[in-house]
Amino acid sequence: MRGNIYAFEGFLLDEAEQRLQKDGVEIQLPPRIFDVLRILVARHGTLVSYEELMDSVWGETFVEEGNLRYSVHALRKALGPGLIETVAKKGYRFSAEVRAIEREEFITQYVGENAAIHSQNDIAQADEPIYAPRPFVEKWMPASLIALVAVVIGAIFTMSIGRDDPANTPRPLSTLALAPFEIVSDDADKIPTMQKGIEEALSFNLGRIRGLRVLRNGGQPSEPKSGTVDSSPGKETLSGSIRLEGTVARVSVSLVGASDGEPPFAKAFTAEPIEGIGLEEVIALRIARLIDQRLTVKRDERLADGGSLDEETRAMFLLSQRIPRESDLNRWPEVIALLETVTERAPAWGTGLAKKAEAVALASETANCDKAIEIADRAIALEPNSAEAHFVRGRCFARALDWANAEDAFRRAILADPTQSRAHFDYGVLLDNQRRFAEAEIRLRRGLELEPFSPYYNYVVARHFVHDKKWDASIRYSRIALAIEPGYFLAEKNLYWTYVNQGRYDLVLAAAYPNLTNEERARHPIARFLIDGDLHAYWQAILADRLAKGDQKANPITFAVYQTLSGNREEALKELARAVDESSTERPRINVDPVFDPLRSDPRFITLIERIGLRSDNDDPDTSRTTFDN
Repeated sequence: MRGNIYAFEGFLLDEAEQRLQKDGVEIQLPPRIFDVLRILVARHGTLVSYEELMDSVWGETFVEEGNLRYSVHALRKALGPGLIETVAKKGYRFSAEVRAIEREEFITQYVGENAAIHSQNDIAQADEPIYAPRPFVEKWMPASLIALVAVVIGAIFTMSIGRDDPANTPRPLSTLALAPFEIVSDDADKIPTMQKGIEEALSFNLGRIRGLRVLRNGGQPSEPKSGTVDSSPGKETLSGSIRLEGTVARVSVSLVGASDGEPPFAKAFTAEPIEGIGLEEVIALRIARLIDQRLTVKRDERLADGGSLDEETRAMFLLSQRIPRESDLNRWPEVIALLETVTERAPAWGTGLAKKAEAVALASETANCDKAIEIADRAIALEPNSAEAHFVRGRCFARALDWANAEDAFRRAILADPTQSRAHFDYGVLLDNQRRFAEAEIRLRRGLELEPFSPYYNYVVARHFVHDKKWDASIRYSRIALAIEPGYFLAEKNLYWTYVNQGRYDLVLAAAYPNLTNEERARHPIARFLIDGDLHAYWQAILADRLAKGDQKANPITFAVYQTLSGNREEALKELARAVDESSTERPRINVDPVFDPLRSDPRFITLIERIGLRSDNDDPDTSRTTFDN
């Protein structure tokens, strides 16, 4: 693995693993913004021109300088003032003193002479899954270096897939011209700031969409040549208006095709800033998601193009892919029937078989995985590098808690197609469930780079940070999910449990009862215990309420959580044992949920972890939240 580690102003930047930390705290940066910082830091003290930064970070992707300005603006917010100097009309200079530490020196000094590191070639050619060494310490040792050990050793596999390899970059699916938005406000002073902010936020976020070529100024170059216009095939123009009413923005957005002028797309929504995420960014995230969803159809069409399908069969395949996106879980039999017909008509198309295997696996939590694997194996026989088929195998093995085979299948899926986002996410969850947190974070980051506008995947990343006890990062990604989809239940739920684990019960109160006034909360039969600071009574009341509703049979893990927080060790262990006995799909949560830390040293808990094929790490768990009655 190549790349230095740079130290400056209390920060540590690992260029190979794309990590930035300060004083032991992880700073989350999107990949392109990180790349800008990496280049500036590596050439600290020297001027780096706009053109050089644009070429190095975005390569052949057509983007405007606004993306670069937005990236530098974001870096200044993350790093603080005075580190990045603007050289007017030329570029930027990183002005802080920087110490470059060679990776070999870092490993020798801080990991030890005997650290075993597999080469990329070893990993790519290995027949058996490779398990990177676990981090030996979670605390930072001098100058905050040791926390990087896990990623230095644990992420080698990431380097084998060539994130920015042009060979892995497909041709654009669509070209989008970004026209200036109309801003309406009673406060005229806000209009120029919003105009610039929304332009830069949209350019940046739209530029993150796979397969989308983004043009600004209505499709014209920044400095158009006389008599020239952009005639990109398939170009559409995005335009809209934003009406500011206090802190609320009423947004209208439309997409007009260049050929016929008809608007195939028009949406309207309201947006508000979220703590830590400005209004312009919230609007841009919402719009980028809408555009990304439209491009998903084109991705499906490109996939269908590889099957040499007749028109009717092609329409059936596209419908089978559209139905699940509508979140109608009752239509899985219809999806399977469509794919049955597709594979009968195109029996040599491995991708069709792989999609059928995926539908069979997703239609039931456990019952159909044997059949799904059998279909996936047939797909692999036709197309050995079918990423979809390997992904299905990985997902089914993971459900069966066959950790080694699941890992092997996910690795094969990613090697076959580095843009298989679901393989990255499911692999990351697999690593997370094994408490291989540093490796999991790298895999999840890569997945989120591919699918940045999915509220669900942002929630998955946020949940990982709960397990790794990186509370600020968990809150950040939960809020991004809520910015993308306001009211997204899983993100709100994750925020609640993050606050619980932090012991921030004022925020727990606000998250659990957002629609009640303070007076109503004080009269509420459960909320009032939070106001009084009686946490034991609060959890006992929740537990009693769930038992009174007859919910106990639904999910033993949930009741184990409430029993643990109520201080009932014996009852909590009984519920966890029931979850293992009943093969609950949530069994891996036992190993990672911080709520169960007070149980972690109990021999019965360790036995339960071993029964699901894992080992328990009693890593000095925080038991301050719970006092057991027995």
